[in-house]
Amino acid sequence: MISAARAALARFRSMGAHVPSTCRLDAARILLERAQTESLRPSPEDQAFLERIAAAHRTIFRNYLISRCVGPGVVNVRKIEASLSGAEVEEHDRNPVGRNTEFELYFAALMAMGGIEARMAEPDLHIKYGPECVGVAVKRVQRPSKILRRAIEASEQIRRSGIPGFLCLNLDLVI
Repeated sequence: MISAARAALARFRSMGAHVPSTCRLDAARILLERAQTESLRPSPEDQAFLERIAAAHRTIFRNYLISRCVGPGVVNVRKIEASLSGAEVEEHDRNPVGRNTEFELYFAALMAMGGIEARMAEPDLHIKYGPECVGVAVKRVQRPSKILRRAIEASEQIRRSGIPGFLCLNLDLVI
């Protein structure tokens, strides 16, 4: 995972993104390096530390896929820069923009891995669906009480885009 983080950071920088050493991806790399070199062995009772390790793995995994699958023709560097902001652990984020953007890019990467051409455009992404271009509104849901609200927002976003589309809801925090 540490080498995957280094590779993603290098790729983002080669694309022209300003990636500060204080970004969430680099912080994840540092935490895993520290855990490995210092032979930290968290106890099962240390939930906070285990969550930090799990969050670091998710951050590195998603950003590695983004760096390998989403090129400059799909996304501009400002989206990449925005996606690296935020707290180390999701529950501590005061502003969800970083992780929301990361999920949009991650979804685009998953589409690319499946051979589906995707590019960033309103509603959030455009993909090829058969012969036509359709929109995908990509939303993260942070609480069960927000599922319906996010689905309605996504539907409205697709309607405003003027093209047919799909909703993609991330329910990681809900489930």
